[in-house]
Amino acid sequence: MDRHSIDLYKKALRDGRVSVHNIRVMVVGPSGVGKTTLTKRLLGEPVDITERVSTDGIDVHVHRCKISLKDGTWILPKSVDEAYTQDLRHLKADKENLGTMSLWDFAGQYVFYATHQAFFCRRAVYLLVTNISKHIDNTIDGDPWHTDCRGEAECRIAENTDFWLNSIHEFCSNGRESGPPVILVGTHADLLKKKDISPDDAFSSLREFLVDKVASCHLTTENFLIDNTVEDETIQSLRKHIFDAASKQPYWSEDIPAKWVKLEEVLMTMKEKNLKVLHKDRLKELNKTLPVPIETDMELELFLQFHHEMGNVMYFSKDDLTEYILLDPQWLIDAFKSVITAESFYLRRSNTRKEWIEFKETAMLKPVLIDAVWEKGGEDNGYNKYRNLLLTYMEHLGLVARPVQQKELSVKDWYFVPCVLRQRPPEEVTSYCDSTHCKSTSKLCYTTAGRFLPATVFNKLLAACLQRWPLSKRNGKYMIFCGGAIFILEDNHFLNMFLYDHVMQIWITRRGGQFPNISLCKETQANVEYIVKTRIRMHSEIIRFVKCPKVSMYSNENMVKFKLSTLEIICYCQDSVHVVPYDDLTKYWSCDQGTIHSRSK
Repeated sequence: MDRHSIDLYKKALRDGRVSVHNIRVMVVGPSGVGKTTLTKRLLGEPVDITERVSTDGIDVHVHRCKISLKDGTWILPKSVDEAYTQDLRHLKADKENLGTMSLWDFAGQYVFYATHQAFFCRRAVYLLVTNISKHIDNTIDGDPWHTDCRGEAECRIAENTDFWLNSIHEFCSNGRESGPPVILVGTHADLLKKKDISPDDAFSSLREFLVDKVASCHLTTENFLIDNTVEDETIQSLRKHIFDAASKQPYWSEDIPAKWVKLEEVLMTMKEKNLKVLHKDRLKELNKTLPVPIETDMELELFLQFHHEMGNVMYFSKDDLTEYILLDPQWLIDAFKSVITAESFYLRRSNTRKEWIEFKETAMLKPVLIDAVWEKGGEDNGYNKYRNLLLTYMEHLGLVARPVQQKELSVKDWYFVPCVLRQRPPEEVTSYCDSTHCKSTSKLCYTTAGRFLPATVFNKLLAACLQRWPLSKRNGKYMIFCGGAIFILEDNHFLNMFLYDHVMQIWITRRGGQFPNISLCKETQANVEYIVKTRIRMHSEIIRFVKCPKVSMYSNENMVKFKLSTLEIICYCQDSVHVVPYDDLTKYWSCDQGTIHSRSK
């Protein structure tokens, strides 16, 4: 918050305050490890261990149970124990001794990772779940990753755990605080006995792998082994540990203006009525009916930003979304996943079969596909009613991009969906270009100190670039691939943008024999970095490097930091060592600063 917002918040507190105790638990990890079963066990819900259904997107359990602030006991909705029921009645009569709990069960399949970043929250406790019966070097079965320009790749359990931990660190850390706690949970504990593996040994290899990672600072000290096939007694210990971790966070027992509570109840009532979207003007009208309403629009903005941060609603104060409050974030994810996972539905319909095959190959999403799948559920899902608004939300989150070259197709309002891209770029597209007909700049590289720049971030950048520059075409096909794209600039210049092993590389080529225009290169760099600063929320600074234009895109060696006090660089990119003048590497780029601060800063 800026200074004015802080002063306004303090003023609102002077009119009356209440302490809030909310726990948001985010259950993350790869597909098939038992996250949904674990969530049901935590909530005391019945479990059918023979059922094998993967979670699509996220499954949001909001305010599913209460918690005693005295001892951290979870007050489960379906407990049949008589003494427990009596205790529940006593606690319900004393609402000041109760906190609220919501659980978010995140899908483990890689295709849904694009949606997760939008829902990651600093005010949360994370359960990082893994199949503890498998070695960390084992690959995750049946879920290939498409992380960069290499295309499809297998992912090891260790890499997946590192991905989730780094994601939490980058998207949820606050510079002034240690960030959200992460609890390691190992499922399939029953298989350890069969393999004669001790509980201590089960976690030791994973802990050793993570010990030197920057993001390991989020890990709590305890490990939890869970047997999902039975009502494991460890579940109760895990519940208590979640409460203990949450109660140590700076937002625990936080004071909020008392008049906000009544307006929150209004929002919750709207959600219970299955209302998906609330217009801000309607919220203002409802606010005025309260005995003690929020007095100013600025304070109402603070109220909405607070509940967005809490994950209760989705609200953006900029662009075309400022007049709307999304009451049900799960509904948005359901709408998105219905489009990208409805293969069998599309293939059964002759009028969409061709477009679906094209979508799988090129990630081009045409209106006929959106209409077909959103009409499938009828009026109940509300997708068609809010069609344009849903697509605007998806654009804002970087899930889809409406490219600038709309007029090139016979249909209107078509999109690219970057997370669907599977084809790796052909070698001739990414190879070094230096001939009488083509000249290339050096490669400008971006990454973090911890070398973590995932495809979810890159695809969001790619979506923003699609809205700014037209894609290049070759043989009638758009030059967009898994982990990269080529854009058309002016005067026969082309912007190449690719991701390899957590390093984004951009370079500019010019056709016609002339060298690239330095001013245009620096202008393009400024535009790319503006997108990074305004669209990407990451904790770490993004560092600039540069490397010889002859270095393969599929190598992150020989990257050189800016601002070196040297005249020449020894480059090992060729069969023989060669020397490159430092000015030749940097002359196309602005190097006033070596790092870029993203939005979270």
